[in-house]
Amino acid sequence: MDFKPLGSSAIDASSGVSIPQPRMLPATLPEGGTGIELQYAFRRNGDRVGGLGIFGIETALVINGHREWLYKLEITHHSAFDSIFRLKRKIGNTDDDFIFLSAIAEGLGAVFVGSADSTEPQRNVVVTSLNALSQHGVALPQHIPYSANGEIVLAEACVPDSQSQAVDP
Repeated sequence: MDFKPLGSSAIDASSGVSIPQPRMLPATLPEGGTGIELQYAFRRNGDRVGGLGIFGIETALVINGHREWLYKLEITHHSAFDSIFRLKRKIGNTDDDFIFLSAIAEGLGAVFVGSADSTEPQRNVVVTSLNALSQHGVALPQHIPYSANGEIVLAEACVPDSQSQAVDP
C-alpha cells in the first residue's frame, strides 16, 4: 500500500482504500494527562470498511523563532491493532504485518498534507513500541531503528502553513 495525500484525505490507488481527515477530540490519555483522540474512517470505493481510534498529544514547539505544531499519534493499544488488522483481512491484503502497519501509519499522517488551511506548520509523527509489537505478534525488521525506550517511528508527515504553500506565478 502506498497512501498519497489527496485534498483532505489520503488514498491508496492500488487497493482503493482512502482515509479522510479524522475527527479530533480532547481526551484523557490512558496513562493520565490530557491529549487528543483521533477517530479515523477507512473507505473503499465510497463504502466504510473500517475505523480506528488512537490517542495522541499535541505540542506547540518554537523552531527558529516560529511556532510549529507537533502531533504525536500512538498505535500501541490492543484496540488500534485489532482495528488495523481487521481492515487488513477485510481488504484481503497479503503484506507482512509490519509493512501493512507502516503503510496505514503513513496514510494516517498523509491525510493532513493536502490541507490548504493550516495557518501554522504541523508535523504528524505516528509511533508504536517494541512492547506493543511484541504483544501483537508483529515482527520488527532488523533495519528499523528504535529509541532507548523502545519507541518506533512508523511514519512522519510535515504540513507547511498555508502561506508557505502558496506558489509564486
